[in-house]
Order: sequence, then structure tokens, then C-alpha cells
Amino acid sequence: MGTFFAFLYRFNQRFWIPALVTLLLLVLGAGWYGSKIRFSEDITKIFPNNDDIKKMNFVYNNAKFLDKVVFMVSLKKNAAPANPDLLVNFANWLTDSLNTRFVPSAITSVVTGPDNTQINRLFDEVYNNLPLFLDSSDYVKFDSLLTDSSIKYTLQKDYRTLRSPAGFATTSMIRKDPINLTFVALNKFKNLQVNNNFVLYKNHIFTKDHAYLLFFITPAHPHETAENKILFKHIDQLLGSLSDNFPDLKIQYFGSAVVAEGNAAQIKKDITLTVSIATIALILLISLFFRNWKSFFLIMLPVLFGGVIALAGLALLEREVSAISLGIGSILLGISVDYALHLYSHYRQFGHPETILKQLSTPILLSTITTSSAFLSLLFINSKVLNDLGIFAAISVLSAALFTLVVLPHFFSKKTKLEKPAKNNFITRIASIDLSKKRMVIWSIIVVTLLFTLVSHKVIFKADMNEFNFMTNKTANAEKLLNNLTGNNGKPILVVSTGKTLNEAIQRNEIANHKLTALKAKGKLPTYDGSPLLFPSRQEQKRKIERWNNYWNNKKNRVINLLAESGKALHFKQSAFTSFTNLLNKKYQPIKIQDIPVVKSIFNDNFIETDSLFGVINVIHAPISQLPEIEQSFQHQPNLWIINRQSITRQVVAILKDNLNTLVWFSIIVIFIILLVAYGRIELTIITMVPVVFSWFWVTGIMALTGISFNIFNIIIITFIFGLGIDYSIFLMRGMLLNYKYGKVDPASYRVSILLSVVTTLLGIGVLIFARHPALQSIAIMSIIGILSVAFITFTIEPILFRWLITYSKGKRKRPVTFLDFIFSIWSGILFIGGGALLSIIASLLQLLPGNDKKKKLFFHKLLKYSTKALIYSNFLSPKKFINPHHEDFSKPAIIIANHQSHIDLMILMLQTHKVAVFTNKDNYNNKVYGKALKYAGFIPSYTGHEDATIQLTRLINEGYSLAIFPEGHRTDDGNIRRFHKGAFYLAEKLNLDIIPMVIYGPNEMLKKSELFLKRGKITVKIYPRLSMADSQWGNDLREKKHTIQEWFRREYATLKAEAETTAYLAGFIKQNYIYKGPVLEWYTKIKIRLESNYQLFDEIIPRKGIITDLGCGYGYLGFMLSLRSAQRIVHGFDYDEDKIKTATNCAIAGNSCTFSQADITNFELPRSDVFILNDVLHYFPEDQQKKVILQCMESLRPKGMIIIRDGNNELKKRHLGTRLTELISTKTGFNKTEHPLSFISESMIRDLVDLSHFDVEVIDKTQFTSNIIFVMTKKQ
Repeated sequence: MGTFFAFLYRFNQRFWIPALVTLLLLVLGAGWYGSKIRFSEDITKIFPNNDDIKKMNFVYNNAKFLDKVVFMVSLKKNAAPANPDLLVNFANWLTDSLNTRFVPSAITSVVTGPDNTQINRLFDEVYNNLPLFLDSSDYVKFDSLLTDSSIKYTLQKDYRTLRSPAGFATTSMIRKDPINLTFVALNKFKNLQVNNNFVLYKNHIFTKDHAYLLFFITPAHPHETAENKILFKHIDQLLGSLSDNFPDLKIQYFGSAVVAEGNAAQIKKDITLTVSIATIALILLISLFFRNWKSFFLIMLPVLFGGVIALAGLALLEREVSAISLGIGSILLGISVDYALHLYSHYRQFGHPETILKQLSTPILLSTITTSSAFLSLLFINSKVLNDLGIFAAISVLSAALFTLVVLPHFFSKKTKLEKPAKNNFITRIASIDLSKKRMVIWSIIVVTLLFTLVSHKVIFKADMNEFNFMTNKTANAEKLLNNLTGNNGKPILVVSTGKTLNEAIQRNEIANHKLTALKAKGKLPTYDGSPLLFPSRQEQKRKIERWNNYWNNKKNRVINLLAESGKALHFKQSAFTSFTNLLNKKYQPIKIQDIPVVKSIFNDNFIETDSLFGVINVIHAPISQLPEIEQSFQHQPNLWIINRQSITRQVVAILKDNLNTLVWFSIIVIFIILLVAYGRIELTIITMVPVVFSWFWVTGIMALTGISFNIFNIIIITFIFGLGIDYSIFLMRGMLLNYKYGKVDPASYRVSILLSVVTTLLGIGVLIFARHPALQSIAIMSIIGILSVAFITFTIEPILFRWLITYSKGKRKRPVTFLDFIFSIWSGILFIGGGALLSIIASLLQLLPGNDKKKKLFFHKLLKYSTKALIYSNFLSPKKFINPHHEDFSKPAIIIANHQSHIDLMILMLQTHKVAVFTNKDNYNNKVYGKALKYAGFIPSYTGHEDATIQLTRLINEGYSLAIFPEGHRTDDGNIRRFHKGAFYLAEKLNLDIIPMVIYGPNEMLKKSELFLKRGKITVKIYPRLSMADSQWGNDLREKKHTIQEWFRREYATLKAEAETTAYLAGFIKQNYIYKGPVLEWYTKIKIRLESNYQLFDEIIPRKGIITDLGCGYGYLGFMLSLRSAQRIVHGFDYDEDKIKTATNCAIAGNSCTFSQADITNFELPRSDVFILNDVLHYFPEDQQKKVILQCMESLRPKGMIIIRDGNNELKKRHLGTRLTELISTKTGFNKTEHPLSFISESMIRDLVDLSHFDVEVIDKTQFTSNIIFVMTKKQ
């Protein structure tokens, strides 16, 4: 990808005007289209979207009583005597002012209490529809009111009232209802407006002690915080102006609109403050670090571009999005700064934009894809806000990354190139510290990670939004006062009856009433008044009318006559009670609640009326312990809803926990797949993912230990942490990979840019810690914990794991660790430890069991042999070859000697025969796992003196056992045989035993002395004929014999090694030196070496000894093969491509016998050489330069030397097409560099040069589909 973006950079530089116009059109078009998007400020959309939450949102959005703001007026000094008249005067003054100034523009209604007009109208509505408001208990009251004595008494009371001053106001009521039947129903309405904690005084609501007066307002825009901010500001100003006339009064108000406005105001204050602090700090930090004030604005350009494109993308996908998601998304846009920081900081260090693009385009694109995938995983969370956020953040990150790679480099030119940051910069100093090499730090991380893992499951999830509301002291005190006055300190439960019509909802509310009444009778419901039930459904109205008619059938005439007689006695006119007579004779019909507007206004707050659904709300209070039974009572009633915040909270927690698990796993899986495709190696993928996994345990562990909980706000930071963690891991991995590939790339430069990202992100988001709003604080705390954790883990664990892949205690690994090796090593380790422990247990048991000791020991030796065999052959991917040409069966005791390369050697010895004891070192002999098994088997510790060893060996030899000894005494790391000790030869001579030589090849490449990690490899073992110490061919004395046998061992080992290390075998070594250097190079290496048949032909042609110069050596495959096949070959490789030379030079198998240098082979002095190789290189030069190079080789060739040319022969027309096509692809993609058009050689040109220079030429053509021909040129003798 680096080559592509470098090409794009050159293209845009050349055609800068069309590129600039395209960019401007894109930005303007995106800005115009994004401006058409509509924003929704519905905070409930942040909740998961299941049926119960939809119901809750519907109720809370449409329930009118939730919109009310209650005002509480009292005297400032609680000790002062109550003065209700003063409070009434103030309330009247204040409400008149509110009505005058704010109704209806800002306030829908102001309610102080029932006035006389409303009472009279209510009386008329109840009077005209009296049967509808009566129940069975009311008729029992009627019975007492309709006795003869009661009627006479009531009329006498009415008569006295009419004659009093109040008679003027009550005349109409008395004429309509002289015996007060209507007041039986009216008393129910009185109880609705004022509960048991309050009383009415002068049509105002007071507490019983008359200390507090309450009235209510309903804002015209209850969900618009901007409108309410203006309203409450004006109300506060009004209260301040009235305080001069009422200095002794205290006014407090509270409501959901007040809380919402306070939250919005505080968030704006917090964001204004923190953004200001962050902006100033970022400008100073970036400008000082890069030592130029323009750097801040350059780095912010991708962020702005990403935001504009993301907004346009959202507008394209959806016409309305959550404003909350964009608000949060604007915070998360800080991640887009990373890409510009990386590019700019590397540019300041390395200078040229094209160079930086080649280095950084791959990690930036990889980071972008993984980060955007992590954000898109928010689509799996059941929340509209988080879905919008995921889309917005993903698009912005992708857009910012592309802007960084395509546009931003054009702002970097030689004219604007600045000086490098000062070396003593604090970020640079911190980055220079390699924490991964601090042993105490590593052990601390291991211990802390284990601790965090153990406690991480204790972190909880809080979904109660109330805990994240911000309230000023003024608002909090008002809420506390209101709860004290109402006595409702618990959370209310809403029972909502729904229907397609209001009548249907009222009818279902009657079902709910029966259930609630039953619960109250059981004592499960402390308070319930059934207030919305006062207006019955149409069906219930018919029953009530029928009950009314039935009641009056036998009573009506008696009551009318008695009323007339009693009225006459009191001098009432005969027509005085005509209205009451008409009431009793009236033919009642069911009505709609809209027909009685005063009654409807009383219940209006309990009704939900929308175009699609109607509802009736009952508000109840119950202990938490009773909630399950209440909810159970309403099961299987789909039209009866229980809206309880605690139950909803439990559901939200369950949903979000499930969503969070899905999010985490989806992110991990998707990112894993992306990294696996990008790296082409599962090992690098796992190591890159480790910091994210570790940081998850660190974050959750810290949260659990500090009592911090997850919530709907800080859960968003999880994806942010995932994105940053992957970014940091990818960039640090890039630095380490480049250093491993080229050898001179300092990963500290990548640590600098990562630290810059950490600091800028903490300034951008972590500064929210200074916010007062709980939601913003939770985001800040999570971001600080997460960012610091992931950065610390990235800087420590990732380098350790990567170094372990490619190095060990002695330097670079010639074969880096692979995942398959790791699996086999773990598997073998388990088998070894488990088998050793089991054998020790068996040895202990055999010692306790009765029986023949010799037989038990023989049985144990056989068990030891087969256990060893199982372990050796469990590594089935490692071929094993045992050569025993003389069929040695070890039946006769002898001293078995072998070279010592690895722990595997011991098992190889035990594999040959079960009747063998081994000289072993102190550590093995006293090992706690398998030491008992070795002791029981009769193994001898190496620290045993010769005399003592002779005694033990004599006993073993008499039992038919042989003794195995490693004469070197210690394992060798490189496989070469070290100096022999004389012990084995002394014992052989002393005990008159033959020596059985055994040469072992390969274990040192599988399990080195300096580590306990097993890799795949090849084992070759050759058993030689027995040697007699009495044979004079080995020498005359012990020392001479030891030395002679040692040299013989070395020659045989060299022969065995040469036979084992074929070109096919060594090709594996070469290929493994190119893994972890990019998937393209790794696959190219495999394909190239396979197509070259492991360079076997070159190995056969070229002498085993001499100086070989490979012109156009590329990545050095051929040079490595030739030097590995023979240590006497000195290979010098030269190539024009500096990157290829660096790659070859930095391979672990490179050494003094195989060196590489960058050079233009057409323009430098060739070294005197025995062999010149021009392998697939001449076609990159014009014909005249081709001849020049060949002639220079001829001049620099040593006597009896040769020149080997392998290239495409343009005279082979059909076969040449494929060769030319592949070379065109390799050069156009930038894989191979060339400054000239391709020009392939011809056989006739080669023969002409040969004839002119007195050389012979041999043509080797072993290809079928390409025109690549080998020409071997030698000097004529």
C-alpha cells in the first residue's frame, strides 16, 4: 500500500489543480448535504429498544403530570408562626405575573387550586350526570339521606342558609339538589385534588400545618431545554423582583423540566470549560513539541474533514439522527488525530513525504479498518444513539485516515520542513525508556494482571439514569423538600391501561382497578385511591344508569311528595324543587368525557391521548419487596402496563450486558480476522491483540477495586479503548517489524507518536474529569483508566512477546518461533512433565512393592523406553532418521558415547535400548518431577567420582546394562562438537568395555541449550561399529585415544551434517528467516525458492570453495543457500534496491561468509571472484550496459572461475511472453526497482561476447513455460 500512496502523492503533485478542485467539491458537497440532516434530542433513544422500554418511553413522553413544575412557598424561618394569608397573597401576585407574562407562549397552565367558578361548573357537570359518579356505597349513604327525618332536617338547614348572607351564592345549588345528593359524588373530587397530606385554604393547596403553599405550572415546551432555560431564568428574575415586597418568604420549585434544563446547562458549561482547556493545552503541546504553531492546525485538518464526511454519510443513510450520538461522537473524533500525529511526527524525523507514506500507509490503513470495525460493532447494541454513534465514528475515522494519507502530505514540503523536536523533550525522553526490558516492571505486570483477572467479574453495570442526573444544591433541596411534603420518598409505579380509544382505555382501567383494590385489601399496596376510575367506561355507565333507575323506582314518588310537604311547611314555593324532580325523572344516556370538560380537566393529567393509542395512568407507591407480586398480578395482560423504573433498569442492565458481551466478542473476532489477513501470520495477530485483551482485564479490575461501575455512557469508551489499543499495538508492531526486517528502524520513534496520541487523547477526553456532570465524569474516568492501561500494556507486553518470537538469550533466532511450534512445545512440555511425574510415582510404588528387584527394574526400564518413544514420536511433524548399518542391538554391555546438543539427546539414547543407564548432571538427577525415576533406573550423577562410579557400573554391567555418556559434558548451542572429556574412555578402559559411537544431528535446532522451547526440526542419528580401547589405531595412551576419537567424531558429524543439510532442508531455514517481514515477502520467498528448485542446480554447478559474487542478489536467497551448503564459500551479494539489501543483511543466518551491499552493478569496481552470478538482473539494463557488466565480470574473474547468467532469452518467442509479463507486473507494482525499460538478453548476444573474449559457454535450459535460460561461461584453457 505504501507504493500506491506514494504514487498517488506524485500524481496529485503533478496534477494539483484538478486534485484541489476535487477536494473542494467533495468538502463543499459533503457540508451542504450534511447540513440537511435533522437532529433528535430525545434522550430516551439511548436506552435499548425492547417492548417494555418502548412502553416506558411512550408513557414518559406523553404523561402530562410528569411535565408539571411544583412551586413551594413558605416563610424563611420555620420557627415563625404560620401565616397562610401572606402565602396566599404572594401566590396570587406571582401566579398573576406568570399568567400575564408567560401564558400561553412559555407556560401552558398555572394551577393554584379550585376556584369558585370551577367548583360551580363542576357541580353542574356532576349534577347533570350524577348516576355516572356513584357506586354501591354511595347508595347506602343515600338511604340515610332519604329518611323522613333526614329530608326534613336538610330542608330546615337549607332554609337557614338561604336566609343567611351566603344564601345568594347557594340558592341555585339548593334548588337543584335540596337534599345534597350531588355532594356525595363531589366529595370524591375533593379528595382527588388534595391528598391526605394537604388541605385547601382559600382555594389554595397547603400542607396541614399551613406552613407551605403549593401551586403548579406546566411548561409549554417540557422537553426543550433551550426554551425552558429562558423560562426559568425569567422566573428567577421575577422571584427576585418580588422578594422586595415579600422579604420573609422562601420560594422553591422542582420538576422534570427543571432537572433536564439543569443537566443541559451543566453539560454545556462543562464542555465549554473542558474543550477550552483541552484546546489551549493541545495547541501548546503540539506547537511546542513540533516547534511550530502551524502544526496544530495541520494535525486537526483530518479531524475536521472526517467530521464533515461522517455527517454527510449519516445524512445519506438517515434523515434524522440523535444529537446525543453526535455530541459523544465529537469527543471520540480525537482518535482521528492519531493518524496525523503519526504521519507528522515521522515526517519531522525522516523528512520526505514519500518515505513516510511507504512506512506508515499500511499501519494507518490497518488501524483505520480495525478501529472502524470496532465502532461498527456498536450496531450490535440495542440503542439508537449508539447505533448512530457507531456509524458516525466509523465513517469519520475512515475519512480522516484517507485525508491523512492522500491530502496531508502535500502540506509537507522542503520549504516548510522544520527542525526535529528537541532531544530533551519530555515525551521523547519517556519514549526512549524501554519498559519491556525492566524485569521488575514485567513481574509487576504479571502479578497485577492476575489480581485484576480475579476481581474483574465483580464490576457491575448501572442503568439507572437518575444516578447520572446533575442537580444543583438548589434543585436537590427542592426535590428533598417535595418528597418530605408529599411523603412519597419511594419511586412511583405507574399502572397504565391502554386502548385504541379513550373509552377502551378507561374500560381496561376498571380491570386494573379490581386488581389494585385486591392488592390493597391484602396489604400489598399501602395507598391507592383509584382516582381515574371516577369517570366510568361506556359499558360501566350503562350499568350505573340502570342501578340509578332501579334505586328510584320505589323511592322517587315518596321523596318528591315528602320534599313538597316539608317545603310547604317551610314556606318554599311549590315550584322550588322542580329541578330536583326533573333530576329524578331524567332519562340518562352514556356520555363521552369530552362532554364534561371540567371533569376531564381534573383527570387530564392521568390520560394519554395520541393519534394511535390512548391510556389511563394510575400512580401507586409500594415497598420494593412487593414489586414482584404486583408485576405478577398483571401478567398476561398485554394492555395493562406496569411502568416501574427498577424493573426497567433490570431489563436495561440485562440487555446492555448481553449487548456488551456481543460487542466485545464481535470486535475481537473481526479485528482478529482483519489483522490475520493483513499480517498473514497468526502469531503477529495474537501479539497485536494481547494488549487489548490485557487492558480489558486491567480496566475491569481497576473498576472493580475502586467501585467504578459500567453505565450507558462510559460503555461507549469501551469501543474507543479497543480502537486506541489496536492503533497503538499496530503502530508499535509496525516499528518492531521494520526494525526486524531492515535492522535500523528505531521503534522509539513509533513510541513517540503513540505517546503523543496518549497525551493528546487524555487532554481531549480525560480533561472531562474536571466536569461536574456525573455522565461526563464517568466518561473521563473510563477513558483515563483505559488509555493509560492500554498504552502501558502495549509498551511492555507486546515488545516482550515479539522479541521472544525472533530472539533468544544468545541473539537472533535462525528460525523464529511459530504458532505451530508453540502448540507442539506446550504439548510436548505437558507430556514430558506429566510423564516424568507419573514415572516417578511408579518408581516409588515399585520400591514399596514386594518382588524381585532386578525384574522390577527391568520392567521400569522398558516402561522408560516406551514412554520416551511416545514423547519423541508425539512431535510427528519432525522427521526422524535412525541409521544403524551394522545392526547394533546393544545386547552386550558397552559405553555408548554421543555428541551432546540438547535435552532431546538423552531421550534418543534411552530410545535405543531399555538396558541403558546414563551419566546425568546434578540438576536432572535431583529434579523434583522426574528425579526419582532416574534414581530408580540407576542413572549415575556426573559428580560421582570415578572409583564410586566404577563400583555402581560394575553392578549394572553384570545385569546386562550399558552406560551412556556425553564426552563433551555439556550441550552445545551451535551443534559443533566441543572438546571431549576423558571420563568415558577411562571407564571403557577400566571396565574393559567396547565403545559404541553414536552421532546425533538436529536436536540443537529443535531445543537449544539456552532455552526450554521446542521447535519442529529434523533428527538424524547414526550408530557406528563398536570401538575397542585396546585398538592401537586410536593411540597409545588415554589422552591420545580421546583426541583421536574426538577428531573422528567431528569428521563423521560433518559428513552426517552434509548429508542431512540438503538444499531442500536448508530452504526451510531460509524461508523462516523471511517470516514476520510482511505477508507479500513471505509468500514471495516461498514461491521463489520453490520455483528455483531450492537452488539445487546452482549448488551443483558452483564449487564448494571460493569467492562468489552475486550481482543483483535481491533478498539474498541464493547467497544464503550457497553459504549454508558450504562454509568454504565466501558469498558477496550486491543489489541496487537498498531495502532488499537491508532485509538480507538483517537475517539471522547472515554472517561473515555471506555479506550484502547496496550498489549499482553498472558503476562500481567488481571484486576479484571465482564465480560471478547474474541471476535475473540483466534485463533491467539496456543492452550496452548488459555487455559492460558481463565484460567487467570477465575481467575480474579469477583463473578457472565461471560466470553464471540466468535471464530471459528473447529469442524464445512463445515462452518469453510469460517471462516478460511477470517482470512487467513486478516492476509496475514497485516490487522490483528499475530505471530503464525492460530489455531481455539473447543467446546470440551471449555467444558473440564469448567468442570475442575467448570464453566457453554452456547453455542449460530446464524450464518449460518460461524463457529463463542459464549460461555458464568459463575461460578457455
